[in-house]
Amino acid sequence: MIKKASIFTLNAYTAQGAADVLKARLSEHCGELREADFSAPLELARAAVSCGGLAVAAAPISQYLDAKLRIIKELQLRPVRSKAIVDALALSGIGDQRTRDLHSAVPEGAKALPTEDGRYSGFICKHGNGMLILLPLDADIVENCFNKELRTVFGEAKPKHSAMAQFRQSVERIIAVDRPIAVAQVGCFKPLLASLMSVDGASEIFLPCKLGDEINGKDYYAECAKAAKTADEKPEKAKKTAAKSKAKPETAAEKPVKKTAAKAKTAAKAKPETEAETKPAKRTRKPKEPKE
Repeated sequence: MIKKASIFTLNAYTAQGAADVLKARLSEHCGELREADFSAPLELARAAVSCGGLAVAAAPISQYLDAKLRIIKELQLRPVRSKAIVDALALSGIGDQRTRDLHSAVPEGAKALPTEDGRYSGFICKHGNGMLILLPLDADIVENCFNKELRTVFGEAKPKHSAMAQFRQSVERIIAVDRPIAVAQVGCFKPLLASLMSVDGASEIFLPCKLGDEINGKDYYAECAKAAKTADEKPEKAKKTAAKSKAKPETAAEKPVKKTAAKAKTAAKAKPETEAETKPAKRTRKPKEPKE
């Protein structure tokens, strides 16, 4: 497995399908891909040659031969004719000598990557501490090269993950962020919502949001965002309320009453007299002596 690789393309938009195939096949063998697209063959050649590590350069068929010659020149290597490509060209019946020379040219010391008919063949060569691969932006040629010649370079591809497995991994990363997201329950969002809910924990993050029919366009999406924000604020408010209740001061009934010296004197003056202090003592009568 190669950790990093760079893809340098020339006007990839003119052969986007082939560019996508190249990226997909290369990602099977590399952990991290860096991409750059150029509008001129010279820019492509300079970027590919100056790159360290593994560099894959690719150009559309209409500009491929020009890009190949410029890359060979930037490598400062002598162009030579590849016997493998010459033999393939002989079978294809190309009779023009100049055309055969252009298609069969590779840098000296490079390994040729011949196509079935020899035309628009690529090559792979070492330069400095890196390695350079040149291929045409043609989906069939790219596939054949990766299935044959480049297999010995890259080895076995890393196991592919199914689309559903990749989808679940992406949803799990979103769930880990722990922020609610409102999902509209209309149109194409319905099957998406069903797929989301098949992942554990998704029901707490992805919130079905169905709004009135009178809301359209930007207002609809604004209301969806508002629903997600409201759901996100609820747990925060609950946490703040719980924190306030813990830090709430004691009520008046729970507070101990502290009497100052002045208050104590006032209370003593206002204290009612006891029954013994207010009521006079009862007089007892002596019993009368009996008459003689």
